[in-house]
Amino acid sequence: MNTQKMKKHLSKSGVRSRTRSGLQSQRVRRNRFKRIRLVVLVLLLFTLFNTFNYSTTVDTSQQMTSYRIESGDTLWTIAVNHNTANMDPRKIIRDIQDLNGIGNAIYAGEYLQIPVYN
Repeated sequence: MNTQKMKKHLSKSGVRSRTRSGLQSQRVRRNRFKRIRLVVLVLLLFTLFNTFNYSTTVDTSQQMTSYRIESGDTLWTIAVNHNTANMDPRKIIRDIQDLNGIGNAIYAGEYLQIPVYN
């Protein structure tokens, strides 16, 4: 009888449950921290891979042509229209951006240097 009262007292006071929940919360925090580290590591590796994969150098000895941007032109349409070597237009766009020091924005009336591919 005395032991039953002790068990009831311990369970009512929450001593055991606090200890278990404290350990569980530590495990949860530890596991959450491990997952966060893993996600950060994967994102870092993905970023590094893409940086090295997409870093290109444009051959400056390559022939160039000058193109005046018309209203409605996009880098994609310019790359497709000047794609004489049947290359991926994304590569041509990157080369145009690198040669001209531009991002994605182009404006009618400006001139672009476009590499000629054989």
